[in-house]
Amino acid sequence: MSSAKGSFAEDIDAGFSIIHIDPSVSPDGQPDLDVIIDRVFELYAYCMEYALKSNRNIAIEVGTEEQDTVARSILDVELLVNKISSFCKSAKLPTPLFVVVQTGTKVVETRNVGSLGSPFRVPGEIPAEVNLPRILTTLRRHGMLIKQHNTDYLPDEILGRHPHLGIDAANVAPEFGVIESRTFLHVTEANLLIAERDRFLELAYKSGKWRKWMAPDSKAKDRERAIISGHYIFSNPEFGELKEKVNRALSNRNVDIDDTLKNSVKNGILRYMRAFRLASWA
Repeated sequence: MSSAKGSFAEDIDAGFSIIHIDPSVSPDGQPDLDVIIDRVFELYAYCMEYALKSNRNIAIEVGTEEQDTVARSILDVELLVNKISSFCKSAKLPTPLFVVVQTGTKVVETRNVGSLGSPFRVPGEIPAEVNLPRILTTLRRHGMLIKQHNTDYLPDEILGRHPHLGIDAANVAPEFGVIESRTFLHVTEANLLIAERDRFLELAYKSGKWRKWMAPDSKAKDRERAIISGHYIFSNPEFGELKEKVNRALSNRNVDIDDTLKNSVKNGILRYMRAFRLASWA
């Protein structure tokens, strides 16, 4: 808890306007829901009090579990939302802006295997178009919005349904990192910077960050695993030196590696903006 509070304090000091609180993963095993909720309340109160003392305005986003392929039960959501609402009222704190709710998304390797994007009904699961309106009714009653995690790699057709389903916000992260990694590899290979490419793949693979994303029966090669974990080393000083070396090599070819990487990620972001009706330009 001390470490978590210190991390949140740094986020608030850095100017983050929305703080995501989810203590569902514990170093001493999987805690039960009551323990998770108690920890949410402790961290919630700490963040709001710290922001007040620091003269910062923040909003809170609450999550209470890892994403899974199964959409969350409306009864579970009602229990969580009612407890959060009661806590905020008694502590005289604003209710969270977002609550992270299961919608049937799950990222594995570089694909989304969740039920939201499945063309077939999933046994034992309420379809999103039935489950989500009920969850939204509960959240709206308490003035809260729904946040979907693990939106990465969903096809445009499914993304285009999100506004109609009433999903207020969606988190995308590893997909953009993978786009950047693939672009870096493309640039180095297209310009015959093979040693630099190999060094990037080596650093990314050795980080081991690909392990959390792999399917149990994965057939992925080392290169694919390195691409999946590439974004975890972007802040590594060794990668910074490597990227600068690539930039110097490309300086006489009118190629700026940073601009190229930024544009590739920008195009990835625009795909979501178009699907969510937030942008109409190409």
